[in-house]
Amino acid sequence: MTQVELADYLGLRRTYISDLELGKRNVSLVTLQIIARGFGLSLSRLLSKI
Repeated sequence: MTQVELADYLGLRRTYISDLELGKRNVSLVTLQIIARGFGLSLSRLLSKI
């Protein structure tokens, strides 16, 4: 999945996804919740391996 596809799928900006990957931004809990829901996971499941 490309950054563009992921951003479109989650309703986020592609530049935001890129900045997250590059470590230029810190992800918020709200964004983590969006990502978790996008993949059909709970927030705790998304973070369970961290």
